Amino acid sequence: MYRWRITIHIAPHSTGNGQEADRKAAGAEDGDRYFYVDAQNFDEAAKMAHCYSEGVKSHPMVWEAPIMGVHRYDP
Repeated sequence: MYRWRITIHIAPHSTGNGQEADRKAAGAEDGDRYFYVDAQNFDEAAKMAHCYSEGVKSHPMVWEAPIMGVHRYDP
């Protein structure tokens, strides 16, 4: 079992209130979210990354949430 770091970029919907306000409303002040998962291999970790991405996209203020990286994490 390995530890994996998943990076998802959060792109908010534009409300016309400015980029900072839109990001805050979407919960993405810095634009990226990091998730850590335990998986046997890359394929398992990638499946979990897809699930996290779909979950993030379910937020009503999120326009897109592409997976930017799935990396083995060795602190």
